[in-house]
Amino acid sequence: MALKKPSSFGAAADLFTSTQQVHEVQEEETLKSQNRSNVAHDVQQVHEVQKVLGTTQGKKGQKLKRINMAFSDINHDYITKESRRQGMSGTAFVNMIIDQYRIK
Repeated sequence: MALKKPSSFGAAADLFTSTQQVHEVQEEETLKSQNRSNVAHDVQQVHEVQKVLGTTQGKKGQKLKRINMAFSDINHDYITKESRRQGMSGTAFVNMIIDQYRIK
């Protein structure tokens, strides 16, 4: 509230708006726009994986092939954290890794 009151002596003129603050605001806006594009890219990847895998949710009698697998603690943590970071299920993430390996 004190910042909005003008100083009668002019001592606070241009004190709170420096070029450094302007640059910081511009950098924050740039980072936010980059994060938005990264999120949009991640969402697009998730939709592509879903198209390839197909969804069986709510469809009676349709099932995908399954394998019960054991993972080391390190690999399990990686799959869990990375799949959450990319906004997809662990199954979709592992399938994506296998697809990338198979294509190479």
